Amino acid sequence: MRRANALVAQFAEQPFGGDDGTRPLRGRQEVAAAGMRLLDSATREVRQYDVPAPVGRPDVGDGLRARPSRGIRHRIVTDDSATRPVHRWGVEQRSLPRVPFRMLIADSHAALVGRAPEEALLIGPSLLLDVLVDGFESTWSLATPVDRPSLQPVAQPTVSEEDRRLLVVMAAGATDQAISRQLHISVRTVQRRVRALMDRLEAGTRFQAGMNAAKRGWI
Repeated sequence: MRRANALVAQFAEQPFGGDDGTRPLRGRQEVAAAGMRLLDSATREVRQYDVPAPVGRPDVGDGLRARPSRGIRHRIVTDDSATRPVHRWGVEQRSLPRVPFRMLIADSHAALVGRAPEEALLIGPSLLLDVLVDGFESTWSLATPVDRPSLQPVAQPTVSEEDRRLLVVMAAGATDQAISRQLHISVRTVQRRVRALMDRLEAGTRFQAGMNAAKRGWI
């Protein structure tokens, strides 16, 4: 991946144009249209790096993420700062702490590499394309799989209204004495019910219990 980064950086510093197998693209519409054409040309596989757009900048990748997979294998490596899991069937997603640039590869015959929020390079068969393909495979093997929802919703255990109120107050950081006064139960009862809830939520601390309860939709 370091070799791919260096080559992309080299091309990014050069003026647009040339006979090196690359074609410069400028503007949100031109970049997005090229990405759509690249996806349509794929017959076997799409490889993709996804990097969040800078704050206040247009995200030229929104249209690409909305595309159906059409039965083609589609692998995406996202930046950990992204908060938008793809969660589309037919798409495999993994993440890394940092993805250096946005990229889309159709099969192994062409790639689109972002070099600025609204600028990109369209890369045809070349040494650079070969390096990008190899770099993606190395990156994919190091990346962490992103959790996906199951086909069928998993039924979560229900929680009583009394325990829900206890969890809400506990998550707010209230002491046992404050919980006791607010819920009109003894401190000993508070402690017993808190321990039972922590066991059900598989939590080692009250803070973790509150987080797990929120994930389950209990609070």
